[in-house]
Amino acid sequence: MTENNEGLCLCCGDWSTDLDDREMCPPCAKLADECMAPQTFVYSRVKARGYVDGWTQEQFVGRNLFKLAEELGEAVRCTHIGDYHTGATHNKFTCALEIIGTGEFASRQFDECQGWRVAIPDPDALRSELADLQVVLFCAAEALGLDIVRAATEKAARDVERGVR
Repeated sequence: MTENNEGLCLCCGDWSTDLDDREMCPPCAKLADECMAPQTFVYSRVKARGYVDGWTQEQFVGRNLFKLAEELGEAVRCTHIGDYHTGATHNKFTCALEIIGTGEFASRQFDECQGWRVAIPDPDALRSELADLQVVLFCAAEALGLDIVRAATEKAARDVERGVR
């Protein structure tokens, strides 16, 4: 999450931190969700679900890294990687099982609302790693013919009604 990007209008550059996605952006007279950068829009929808409430920025980031592990495990579950009985692919199969297990464990930890003591000693290093993660996601999505930015914004908008699980 970049600093102070909530409510940024891409059309006019207005920094309206109180701008709700269904309100009109005063300078350009468009609905705010039409003007927001996709990342900002997704964050606004996650916030509307209640996932930001009660957490510091560091706790929110830490919890989202666990959520990322959960989602990675679910993505690996959608593939068939390696074969338990054939040499070198055995290691890939074993790694896939470990990722799935770690994702399940991370999911349980994400849902636990206590004990989130998080510090980010090197924010620049974390930003670099997050960019690396996004590159991997863009490449996998492109290989599958998925517009991942559009898919993420649409999913975030649909999920608001579900609230916090």
